[in-house]
Amino acid sequence: MSRRQLVAPVLILVGVALAIALTTAATPSPTPTDTNFFAEVSNSHLADTGIVLSPPDPTEAALTTSRAAEQAALRVMSRQSIRRTVLLNVHFTVSPRPDCLCWVISMWPPGGLTLSSGPAPASGARVSATGHLIFRLAFVRADTGAFVLLVEEGTRT
Repeated sequence: MSRRQLVAPVLILVGVALAIALTTAATPSPTPTDTNFFAEVSNSHLADTGIVLSPPDPTEAALTTSRAAEQAALRVMSRQSIRRTVLLNVHFTVSPRPDCLCWVISMWPPGGLTLSSGPAPASGARVSATGHLIFRLAFVRADTGAFVLLVEEGTRT
């Protein structure tokens, strides 16, 4: 075989090897963004508990509406008021749950909601007589509308 005949197969092998390396390279885990999506809990605090939130890719679209997701969350946690609903990518770092595009819903409990520190919450939230709920977030899959998880944190007085 001449040198010229060897160049084409070598280039093809190099191209295939490069394509395989690029498609099988591990993608880094998402990191929390600097901008918090919810006033009552920081992205870094959620990341410390195993939930990393990031904005959806511009090409991603929800197959369910935010209203349908809110209704799914309210079926699990009735008598709540919806504070804010945001479409986000959710990466679970300490759970077997698969990463997903979710509607993340901040909910107000019946007795009100208060922040553990910082400014007073919006919408005239009241402090509960039995304790202070710092945050309550419901996660609903944006593709199926299925309830995924409820995360809450609070302190007792």
